[in-house]
Amino acid sequence: MAGERDSDFYWDVVTFKVEGTIFRVPLHGFTRSSEVFKGMFLLPAGDENRGEGKSDGHPIVLEGYQQKDFKGLLKVMYYSATDETIVGEAVDLTKEEWVGVLDLSTKWVMKKIRKHGISKLSRLKLDPIEKIKLSRAHSVSKWFEEGVEAIVKAPICPPMDYLLQLGVNTGFRLLWIRDQRAGKNMADFLPLTLSSLKCNKCYSSMFNSARTCVRAACARLLSPHEVGVIFLDGEAQIRAKYPPEGAPIKGPLFVIELARLSCGGKNTHCPIAPQAYHCPTCSSTVREDDLLLGPHTTTFDSGRVTVNLDVFKDELAQLRSTEE
Repeated sequence: MAGERDSDFYWDVVTFKVEGTIFRVPLHGFTRSSEVFKGMFLLPAGDENRGEGKSDGHPIVLEGYQQKDFKGLLKVMYYSATDETIVGEAVDLTKEEWVGVLDLSTKWVMKKIRKHGISKLSRLKLDPIEKIKLSRAHSVSKWFEEGVEAIVKAPICPPMDYLLQLGVNTGFRLLWIRDQRAGKNMADFLPLTLSSLKCNKCYSSMFNSARTCVRAACARLLSPHEVGVIFLDGEAQIRAKYPPEGAPIKGPLFVIELARLSCGGKNTHCPIAPQAYHCPTCSSTVREDDLLLGPHTTTFDSGRVTVNLDVFKDELAQLRSTEE
């Protein structure tokens, strides 16, 4: 005579196939953890799907997912057999595996596992750019804020190609926030140095020695490496340009209008005369709308001003609305 089935420890099993690998696990892990799978398994199976997930020959095929991510998720889900023990607390996964767990738990609405994955990843060393990318991919607003704050509070301004991993729009917004913290108004001017202005042919610096402002009333001596002696008008049209393979400088660079450059003299901004300049290295003529802006570094007092994230308020609101 058959005995009575235990209400807690009599489990159905389900078979999945991910990238050619077969997995057979207790069904309760998915119905307990995921609203998506709970709804799917509660639905009555049609004739064509009646045997799906019941055997190796008829697994539930998960298209578009990676086997390593799915296996990492299973390690977390089945480390403990009870709800009372936090899922996967002692599971030792790599950062990449935890990212995979976060990805799947977010897509499959596994709230408890998602929260645990965020907690685990938060304890690991995440680069600021990585935090922002992960926050966007998985709707984690606190990582976005932490990533932005780390970049704008850094004592040295990160290279432009580093910031542009997040896109041109985000890169320049980050520079804008840094500039606000430094007490300048980037809505009007963008800080740079004379030596960061490059020839569009050989990519060498156009100005390696000090120059005098062409405006007689100013006559300010402009040092080639000092930040704040020249500015780029905020209305200037800027477009990215990547140097070819083998160029002496790594991109991206930015094509700017020479006519938009100004001297940063005290109490005034003197436009630099729109004219053609000759590159001191290759002798090419660089005209007013074809000058390259290279990366520059600036030091800032990281604790002087609170970081203002208003330029990202819409994106933050979107992240917060989707993270739960």
